[in-house]
Amino acid sequence: MKAFFTACLAAIVLAVIGLVVLNHVQEPVDEAFATSYARVG
Repeated sequence: MKAFFTACLAAIVLAVIGLVVLNHVQEPVDEAFATSYARVG
């Protein structure tokens, strides 16, 4: 049972780390598609 709780905790920690990393890496949609041919907003 201890291994199960450890695995659940590791999955939660990895999900939080992934969330933080993706929030800093991804650019907003209005910047990503800001070209002379596409206007968002």
